[in-house]
Amino acid sequence: MSVNVDISFEIHNIAAIHEDETEVKRNEIYEAAKKFLTEEGILDQDMIVDFLGQEGYLAGYTTYPLIISRSYVWVPDVTKRWEEMAKSILGESCQPKVVVDYPDEEY
Repeated sequence: MSVNVDISFEIHNIAAIHEDETEVKRNEIYEAAKKFLTEEGILDQDMIVDFLGQEGYLAGYTTYPLIISRSYVWVPDVTKRWEEMAKSILGESCQPKVVVDYPDEEY
């Protein structure tokens, strides 16, 4: 079964990186995030990847809902892999998360 989802891939607490490495790690995680989302086949579907907010967290987010087949399998799997990717670059102090909303279920 397919569902419409609004989805964002986020990485918070990037500022916890050692100050000397901040710019290098920000560039590295930005490129890794784009690669990850491209490999998932969703970056080219009106997804924006940018640093947002005062803390400068990284977010890749959709501008309109995506249709995802078998989301009950895909969401937990992609979340686990997103977390692994972020922590492999930024370390355990970063806070990666995938936020999924189901707009068709809103009343």
